[in-house]
Amino acid sequence: MSDVFDLPYGSGLSSCNPKGIEMLENEGDILIDGGAAKWKEFDSEVYDYYKDAGLRPSEITKLLESDWIIAIDAKNKCLSFTYINPNPMGTGIAQTFLLNEFEIYVSNNIVKIAGSNVDKTYKIKVGRSAAKNIAYICKNQEQFLK
Repeated sequence: MSDVFDLPYGSGLSSCNPKGIEMLENEGDILIDGGAAKWKEFDSEVYDYYKDAGLRPSEITKLLESDWIIAIDAKNKCLSFTYINPNPMGTGIAQTFLLNEFEIYVSNNIVKIAGSNVDKTYKIKVGRSAAKNIAYICKNQEQFLK
């Protein structure tokens, strides 16, 4: 699944959807950590996607579970933060932020992602332990890229 990395609160990758893990591993990425997450704007788009596909709200709710995963991006040789929902109609959808292009700020259990070329700040809710791991990984990026 991933290399073993020394994290303050252990890796949460085991709680991630295996399809999402597979999607990133198929890209050649080396996974560091991950876990459950909620991103209101992204999840709203996924909801609309399912609704347009003809699913009922009760069916959609079951499919809205998403994860965050931090990995060493194989193509770009930098860390990446991916918000991923592997369920949509079997194909999965994801948004990846390369940490050489975006800054991550962690406050309590909210991950804020901002880019120099983007006027928007994205806010993703994660667990408290996850937030501490994310902050640690971002602060020590060089250690993970060795």
